[in-house]
Amino acid sequence: MAIANCNTFPVTLIVSAISDFGVVQASDSNIVQSLPVAATTDGEKVFGLPFAPAAIAVAGTYRVGILRMDEWMPSAIADFQVGTSVNPVGAFAEYLATRLENELTERQWGEPTVLQIVGYEGDAKNSQHPVLYHLRNVDRIDPNTGNYVGISNKFQVTEDFWLRDHDPVRSPGAHNQFRVQFYFNGSTAGRTVFGRHLIEMFGIIWSDASNEFRSPRNLYELTEFMKILIQTIGTLYSISDYVMRPVGGPPQMWAIPQPNGAVELWAEAKAT
Repeated sequence: MAIANCNTFPVTLIVSAISDFGVVQASDSNIVQSLPVAATTDGEKVFGLPFAPAAIAVAGTYRVGILRMDEWMPSAIADFQVGTSVNPVGAFAEYLATRLENELTERQWGEPTVLQIVGYEGDAKNSQHPVLYHLRNVDRIDPNTGNYVGISNKFQVTEDFWLRDHDPVRSPGAHNQFRVQFYFNGSTAGRTVFGRHLIEMFGIIWSDASNEFRSPRNLYELTEFMKILIQTIGTLYSISDYVMRPVGGPPQMWAIPQPNGAVELWAEAKAT
């Protein structure tokens, strides 16, 4: 469906999770628009990739040119030619960045737009490992305000897990056997609460010997846990003083099990 007179703001929450039992791509469903009238609607923000065990989530403008993202993205995915690419997920990330650079309007370039692609790729030995491709038209996040700064008309594409953050010895969340690497983008307040408070709060709960609550131990439990995180932030917005509700609606989830023969992510897993 095409829209002609609707400006959508870059407010949402997208989260990628990488664990030793699979990966999850997640988002809320809200779309906040200002024209022709201020309103909050729902829209698809998480899309599976049929050519690889991977999924993509979008935060930012919800249209490219005159097309809604839920029409433009499936079309872009269908148009992508895998060819002989050894790493189709990375090739798709580069392809998508080029498409966005060519098709976003000048007005849409004025909004920070961030996309995450999480999934699995092979290495030289054909062993599968997780990847997180990060596409954005922003330079960085301001450490004081948490806002995106340095918006441009070019998209940066980086692989942030396997090549940058992965430590083969120790996982980022070894506390209480919760070995999960999270990546989150979107609204400043929602992103800040997620990164600074929510995971820490659940860690405190799991560490309390007076109860039997524990961290997720399989992909289903991780997916359910991520639903709780997104719903919690949506609820915080619904009882806040924000004029619009930038995060909310049913959580959208895409879970991908770890492929057979995938590399061991963290050596510490052998000892637990």
